Amino acid sequence: TGKAVRASPAEEGAGEALAVRLDPSGGLAAVAHADRAVRVYDVKTGELVARARGHGEAATALAFSADCGRLITGGGDGCVCVWRLPAERADAARNRLAAAAAAATRQVP
Repeated sequence: TGKAVRASPAEEGAGEALAVRLDPSGGLAAVAHADRAVRVYDVKTGELVARARGHGEAATALAFSADCGRLITGGGDGCVCVWRLPAERADAARNRLAAAAAAATRQVP
């Protein structure tokens, strides 16, 4: 439709969003900001659930592991970081994936 479903303002001083990635379950969004921090938001509520700092320059690449337990970031500093997501959020993402897989299996004739 071209209309925003949800908008979550970034923390003051975060700067522009440089990269965004949804986790495989669609429940979490990782956002790399110009202030060199990577923030993870709950897509449904907009709640900030994690913040990671470790790159010398802004992160420009983001990826979630297939099991939703890790966030991998690549920065302009040439470093790749692997971050462990909060256990309760990773578990919820895995549950969403399992439910989607079960629903897809039921739909196959």
